[in-house]
Amino acid sequence: MITVKLPTNFIENLSNDNILYVNNIIREFNSIVRFSYNRFVEGLNEKSIRNLIKTKGILNNYCDSWFTQCAIKEASASFEKDKTGKIIFGSKKLFKKRAEGKITKEEFNRKRLLPLTIQGEAPQLGNRKFQLDNIENNQIIFQN
Repeated sequence: MITVKLPTNFIENLSNDNILYVNNIIREFNSIVRFSYNRFVEGLNEKSIRNLIKTKGILNNYCDSWFTQCAIKEASASFEKDKTGKIIFGSKKLFKKRAEGKITKEEFNRKRLLPLTIQGEAPQLGNRKFQLDNIENNQIIFQN
């Protein structure tokens, strides 16, 4: 398994439209993770959650079925770590800062975003969404 973490300044090389598009994917991915986690707390299974996501209109056409599946898997992993259902997405420290008024709502929402976690699979010979193209040249191709 290969894990690649991009530096935060990699976005500087993207156009404004691409930055907006990636940010929308990340926001929608996070919405799916939080929604799915809460459904796991209620006792639903993955298939039921997937159907709810389709019928409730949570998707805004940024995350396709593979992003949705990866978000559900991320929520499942979080639920398996702590089945109490008392997770604060972001952190308790960040939540306290927001409650005390030390940070704005927008800053809180931005800082609590989870990174994209896109899984690869053997039949696809790797990751469906990202292709590592010559790591020496720092190229990662995002295919959506």
